[in-house]
Amino acid sequence: MKANRNPEGIGYVLSDLDGTLRAPRQTFPSENVQVALGKLVRRTLPPQDRIYLSVATAQPPVAMKELAPRLALGRNLCVTNGGATVSRANSGKIKSRDWLSPELTCEAVVRIGDFCTRIHFNETSRAYKDPRLVVADTVAGKLATEDSPAIFAVFDPADGDVIVSLLDEMPGIGHTPVMGYHDHDDKACIQIMRPGVDKLSGAHKMIEAAKLTDKRGMAIGNDTNDLRLFEAVGPDGIKVAVNNAPIELKAKADLITHSLYGDGVVEAMHYFELI
Repeated sequence: MKANRNPEGIGYVLSDLDGTLRAPRQTFPSENVQVALGKLVRRTLPPQDRIYLSVATAQPPVAMKELAPRLALGRNLCVTNGGATVSRANSGKIKSRDWLSPELTCEAVVRIGDFCTRIHFNETSRAYKDPRLVVADTVAGKLATEDSPAIFAVFDPADGDVIVSLLDEMPGIGHTPVMGYHDHDDKACIQIMRPGVDKLSGAHKMIEAAKLTDKRGMAIGNDTNDLRLFEAVGPDGIKVAVNNAPIELKAKADLITHSLYGDGVVEAMHYFELI
């Protein structure tokens, strides 16, 4: 599907990170992507016409702080923790947050932990390799001692329906759709948050805080949770699916790139003559 070139009034670009700006197992996006994003934010335009770049990701603010110089994000606001947090890219400073209580975190981890090959919700639990230990130490009160932005769980795709069913029985809990886990066909993942918290809610907060509500946006993604980014830019926004995206996302896209991952992002920037 092809959209018209030169869309008028693009004031911001909102992109997913993993699977979009960077490929699986990449620590940093490619040099090609870094150069393109640098060109995007350094366009010689009047200040009122400059394009604001933001990233929406499941990654925590501390991870974005490390990536900010490579992505030319500066102090721009980003949507982190899957939408639970809006934070400054270069400092990790939290602008707004909507997190899970320790009690809800513990209940959800215990409920689905036995089905997971990995589960974590803070930097301490992220270091655990065995999900059984995460469950045990969470029950023992060693891990879920304060509010958590989100729970991230990896599991066998065959267990996806069971996990969704268990989570849907819990009041006070919301979650993304079951998603692919990087390029592993034998793994799936889900992110668990407060009800109503997702990339859409986080993007709305970012757009408002960055004073972009009167700007036209472009959203770029690669997975089903990025459907919410498409919603965030509204009916007048431009929606781009990179070529590794599932059919559900491609069906809603104005442009489907020929290239995968970050090269698809660069392709879209050139197609719409943003760089």
